[in-house]
Amino acid sequence: LSGTVTIRGTIPSEQERITFHAKELNIESVTMNGHEAHWELDGDELSCTYGEVMQAGEQFIVICYTAEITDQMHGVYPSYFTHNDEK
Repeated sequence: LSGTVTIRGTIPSEQERITFHAKELNIESVTMNGHEAHWELDGDELSCTYGEVMQAGEQFIVICYTAEITDQMHGVYPSYFTHNDEK
């Protein structure tokens, strides 16, 4: 499975980095506010910077990744349901 997630949010004060939960995701690329970001995956955490302090205000982050779909309820996992006695 491959995917892209776009995150738009507001930070209340200047930050040097932003960190996300990324368990069992294989990160391919990260951009922050249109700039290629430097990123590091440490265990389950993805830390991102882009060489300058992020100013307070709206931020746009795009993360491209690959992952396996698993039943372990972390990373990317399926959602099962039953409808008319069929799974």
